[in-house]
Amino acid sequence: MGLFGKNKVNKQKELELQKKEEALNYKAELLDVQESNLEIAKHEFEETKKQISEKLNSREKYIDDKEIELNKAKIDFEPKQREAESEFAKRNADTDRIIEEKITNYSQEILKKQEEYGENLHSLHQQMEAEHEAKLIEQTNKRIQETDEELLERRNQLAEQERSLREGENRLKSNQYELNQKIREHEINKDKLDAAKQNILNKEQSLDEKARELADAQIRELTARLDNYKQEHDRLSKERADLESQINSFNEIKLRLDGKEPEVILTEIQSLRRQITDCKKELASLPEDVQNEIAKKDSELKRVSDERDELNQELSKVKNSMFLGEHDRLTIMALERDKIILEESNQKLDTLNAELTEALQHYRDLYDKDTSIGDKIKTIMAPHENFTEEKIRKEALFAETKAEVTSIQEDDEDEYIDYDEDTSSPDTTIAGKGEPEENNTTASVANVSVEQEREWFDKVSRKIKEYGLEFNPRILKAFHTALKTAEWSPLAVLAGVSGTGKSELPQLYAKFGGINCLNVPVQPNWDSQEAMLGYYNTVSSKFEAQPLLQYLVQTQTANCEKTEKHEEYKCSLKEQMNIVLLDEMNLAHIEQYFAEFLSKLEERRGKKEECSQFPALAVKLGGTDAYPLPMGRNVLWVGTMNQDETTKSLSDKVLDRGIVINFPRPDEFKRRLNLNRNVKPEERYLSVETWNSWKLILNDQQVVETEKIITPYKKLVEKINKSISNIGRAIGHRVWQSIENYIWNYPDVREEFICRPKNLSDEDFIKEISKKIDPAFEDQLVQKIMPKLRGIETRGESKKCLDEIRTSIENFKNLGHSVNIAKDFDNAIKFGDGQFLWVTSEYLNETSTK
Repeated sequence: MGLFGKNKVNKQKELELQKKEEALNYKAELLDVQESNLEIAKHEFEETKKQISEKLNSREKYIDDKEIELNKAKIDFEPKQREAESEFAKRNADTDRIIEEKITNYSQEILKKQEEYGENLHSLHQQMEAEHEAKLIEQTNKRIQETDEELLERRNQLAEQERSLREGENRLKSNQYELNQKIREHEINKDKLDAAKQNILNKEQSLDEKARELADAQIRELTARLDNYKQEHDRLSKERADLESQINSFNEIKLRLDGKEPEVILTEIQSLRRQITDCKKELASLPEDVQNEIAKKDSELKRVSDERDELNQELSKVKNSMFLGEHDRLTIMALERDKIILEESNQKLDTLNAELTEALQHYRDLYDKDTSIGDKIKTIMAPHENFTEEKIRKEALFAETKAEVTSIQEDDEDEYIDYDEDTSSPDTTIAGKGEPEENNTTASVANVSVEQEREWFDKVSRKIKEYGLEFNPRILKAFHTALKTAEWSPLAVLAGVSGTGKSELPQLYAKFGGINCLNVPVQPNWDSQEAMLGYYNTVSSKFEAQPLLQYLVQTQTANCEKTEKHEEYKCSLKEQMNIVLLDEMNLAHIEQYFAEFLSKLEERRGKKEECSQFPALAVKLGGTDAYPLPMGRNVLWVGTMNQDETTKSLSDKVLDRGIVINFPRPDEFKRRLNLNRNVKPEERYLSVETWNSWKLILNDQQVVETEKIITPYKKLVEKINKSISNIGRAIGHRVWQSIENYIWNYPDVREEFICRPKNLSDEDFIKEISKKIDPAFEDQLVQKIMPKLRGIETRGESKKCLDEIRTSIENFKNLGHSVNIAKDFDNAIKFGDGQFLWVTSEYLNETSTK
């Protein structure tokens, strides 16, 4: 029982005493005056006792506050912890001593007063007062003893925490030593890698030289073989001409013999020889008077013999001609066969010659590789037609504010804050934590960035509305936050029915926000990244660069002057924020043309852009040539998708690495008869440095401090994950990490976190920031968790899983707040034709229960 409870008992006893005193009034009428004085003294005693109790409570609260401050200070500064602990112990001792002295003094005063008034009272009344006094002293001593025991217990807890902190420090030193070892090993491996690269370059050079020598030798050999074939071809052509001449002579002789065959002529000659022999025999049997006649016959015979000789000569010629014609015929047949073989050889030679010519050209291309790559790179380095030197923005937004922030940092002798660092940010310190001077400077810079973001976002929202389009404010904030968390979800997808402004939102956001934007209409036949970036044309031997590639090269190339190594470049967009809009991105399969982009964008997480390991996409320029395209953080990727039968659905790979923002079905149609073309676009560009300063990255201390804030939301996601595990599905770490980063970078949450009033208690701060977190968490449930439920059967065992999830969502309460997506959840079950399909966004039009 506490002091106030005991006071109540004492008051009851005093009332009983008063009743007894009234009963004894007839015996103690003379003591009425003294009794009234005694009542006054009792009242004073009660007031004194109440003051002591209040002081004790105040002192306890003071001790508790001191303990909290000591714990927080102990996390950051160990020396200050020991100093604060000693001071705390000293103050505790002083406080205990003061309390004991006051209690002793008050006890003595009470005893004195009791003695003074007790002498004037009846003996019974004096006895009751003595008992009452003894009980009060006993209770006071007991309370003091309990306070001492509680303080001792808290001192023990502090000592235990101190030991755990020292153990953590030792572990940190050990980890630091291991990290240094790994850094040294990494440097050694890097040196080895550089040496290996140099060896590879030397080998490549030697291989190129050998390839050129081999090509020259083959060319010489083929040239010699080609000359031999030409000589053989000339010889065969000459022989063919001789054979054709002989054939012509044979044909002339054949005409002179009236077309008779050689066998008939030989038969006639033999018949004539037999006739001559018969004539000679007949001549020998004739008388002498016939000598004259014989002489005549002899002369005639001589003439016939001469004719015969002539015929024999002609016959010999004919035989020779006949033999020569047969030989020529066989020779011609052989030559024709040789001609066919030679023609086939010529064809093979032509094919071989073409192959060797192509190989020679390949080796010449290798020899002239530097020139070829230079021509290809010159093609892709050409600026996009919408972002030439005359058209790009020249001046940065918030340049004056940046100068003021730099001046504040220089005045306070602070180091420059690198917004690209993952472990530090101007937004990572809560006002009122850490060193006063450092906190003041950091808080000042953080507050400036909050004001910049609020001013910029309000201006963009106002101009979009003035232009003639009106979006739900939560859609605008969700889109803005999705782009800020591109490190965890590199793709922001705008989904919904056609005609709701999905394509116009990114373009107007960029137009009025000072961001460059390129609209890339996706084609249904895209099946590789070459369809997006470009391809090597083998007919013209040129690389045909697409506008997207030229735009991306502009975003990653810095301005430079003309030197011996490179040309002058003045169209850089590297210091500016840029958006690539893949319009109707699900007309083709996203995994086919954008898969390598997603992998590279995810690889860059936690890596500096200056690092050699920063991911780059290899753009194929033809052959072995490739251009490394860095995946810079100054390019934000946005896609739009319609939900109809002509489009492809998103895979889990895309859903995990993106944020899907569903546009609600319009309940009321808006008139838009005219476009307000008088709304001027932003003429200055939004710099990468300013954009990075709008990101909130929690340090280790803040992660611990915000654990209590984020835990209720984390537990709901864990419940949903447990429910879907019963049907073989799961939510990975990446999804929750993306959700938490989205929450802390939501504009309202970031502003509440950074601009926390110094006099706001932790309990009130948690209540206020939870109100800001609720809509951001609602967004992420719809954007990251609900797509994971797509396709779940709405009947049977799967229906039980969906019922569990709906119950968890409906029963979720955090400091009196709830999430309002139950109606959309029911619609997803109702409209999915037997499967869960999220198609509505009614939650955007409802007000959260506060």
